[in-house]
Amino acid sequence: MPVNKTPKMLEIEQRFGKDLEGILREKYVDDRMKSYEVGEQLKVSGTTICFWLHKYGLQIRTISETKLPADFIKPSKEQLKQWYDIERLSTVDIGKQLGVSNCTVGRWLRGYCIPLRTNRESHMIHNVKLLPKEELRRLYVDKRMNFVEIGKELEVSAATVGKWVRRYDIPTRSASEARLPIGFVKPSNPELKQIYVVEGKTAVAIAKQYSVSRPLVFSWLRDYHIPIRNASKARLPIGFVKPSISKLNNMYVKQGMTTCEIARKYKISSTAVNRWLREYEIPIRNNRDSHLPAGVVKPSEKQLRQWYVVERMSTVDIAKKLKVDTRTIGKWLYDCQIPRRDRSESRLSADVEKPSEKQLRQWCVIDKIGSKTLGERIGVSPCTVRRWLCKYNIFLKSCNSKINKDSVKDLLKTYVGEKKYA
Repeated sequence: MPVNKTPKMLEIEQRFGKDLEGILREKYVDDRMKSYEVGEQLKVSGTTICFWLHKYGLQIRTISETKLPADFIKPSKEQLKQWYDIERLSTVDIGKQLGVSNCTVGRWLRGYCIPLRTNRESHMIHNVKLLPKEELRRLYVDKRMNFVEIGKELEVSAATVGKWVRRYDIPTRSASEARLPIGFVKPSNPELKQIYVVEGKTAVAIAKQYSVSRPLVFSWLRDYHIPIRNASKARLPIGFVKPSISKLNNMYVKQGMTTCEIARKYKISSTAVNRWLREYEIPIRNNRDSHLPAGVVKPSEKQLRQWYVVERMSTVDIAKKLKVDTRTIGKWLYDCQIPRRDRSESRLSADVEKPSEKQLRQWCVIDKIGSKTLGERIGVSPCTVRRWLCKYNIFLKSCNSKINKDSVKDLLKTYVGEKKYA
């Protein structure tokens, strides 16, 4: 393809009396001069020389190739193939032999379209090639040889054999499966289901039957997607039928049976009964409610408030009515956030209503009614009135029931001073 020459290119050709392509080939290719050295002679830059080399289709040397001696001859494709494929020399070894870097050798191999070995293949012993999948399956699956035995036969490491197996997606044996004798037949899905589900045998019993380990039996169950029983279900007797939700609700809620009593009836653990209750979403009684007698149901908040607040029944009366302990009534009141009465309030009759703080303040502070008179008016003792006043921080001026802190300090100072100078 003809090249459109610039005035500079024509001026160089006229000065040297040669074609520019011949000048570049002589100085850059034959004499192995560097691009900037050629540029100095032609009075142009090294970048211009590279541009002209590319324009004339001359191969530009890489940085590593420029460091090679002038008499260095690049090996041919056949020579590289002999060293790399047949003699299986590495790129490092070839580079040391030629005095170049391994990157340069790799670049030559890619330029000659010689496939590079992978890291796995580069660690293989000389004259050992990757086994075909059928041959590897015959040794590993049919003959049941392990990685070490195959490696000794092929003079490779066991790790290399393992990489070949994983590369071909051949299912590997576990440690327990590797210990099985040659000719061992794994039980089928229906056979294992019959033994484990229908007959109810444990994994330990199946392992003893086939002379294998228990984890191997579990791996078979997972492979066949057979649900594995948990520890509590595994302890249940063969043929045991779990009670229905209605039957369990009748025993636990209506009859008031405890989890221990239900467990003794079915000859199982109380933990299993609790698990059934959670599965059926039956509310489990706490430790306090579990001690209630059979047939006793905890009253609602509305019923408790009616008995205790409106009818002013005591905890003792409510406990006698429900046939439970008074402490149980107190805990129920606390759970329902119903305020407890103190002893004085509990002694009041049902027709006596405790006055509010505003009413007490009106009578005692503004009207200046005494505690005795106020008690006779309400129908309680003067002590009860004074207790109400103390609760609401209402103090009668006549009884000097409240002493200021400052007055107490002055009194103490006076007392100490008189005693000091006595």
